[in-house]
Amino acid sequence: MTGAVDIKGSAPPKLLAAFRANFAEGAELGARFCAFRDGELVADLAAGWSDREKTIPFAEDTLVCVYSSGKAAMATLVAKAVSDGRLDYERAIATDWPEFAAEGKAAITLAMALSHQAGLCGFADEIPPDEWIRWDNICARIAAMAPLWPPGSAAGYHPQTVGYIVGEVFRRRTGRT
Repeated sequence: MTGAVDIKGSAPPKLLAAFRANFAEGAELGARFCAFRDGELVADLAAGWSDREKTIPFAEDTLVCVYSSGKAAMATLVAKAVSDGRLDYERAIATDWPEFAAEGKAAITLAMALSHQAGLCGFADEIPPDEWIRWDNICARIAAMAPLWPPGSAAGYHPQTVGYIVGEVFRRRTGRT
């Protein structure tokens, strides 16, 4: 693939042009964009490479680490579920996820997790890269771990765990992921 990038999928013309421009300007190595409006797929694009050596094409099923970019969407979905009465910020997580109560975590609430006060900011042992996509395994690790401080007594950024904690509560309460 030399010159223009091979874009797979479809999107409205302006969005497709912007997606293509990111590659033309050198801002992208590989990317995927998908959007729905009112439950209907309106854009689905993939292009470029999934490795720096440009040997593996970026495909529709290429996994990408997005770090904290999903936290705003997570907070919005949780706020909507709270507004609809499906979630409660002050409800103990262990009420819906009994295994989570282990190691002194029975009183941790959704609010504590969202505000990084649960004391569960990371893992004591290294997690192999291919393990991060195994949702149930990571949730089991979190359920089994002890807080680093008494929950609610301090705050510390939970970059590795908050998405799994909140996501598991959301899944158990709403049936959605």
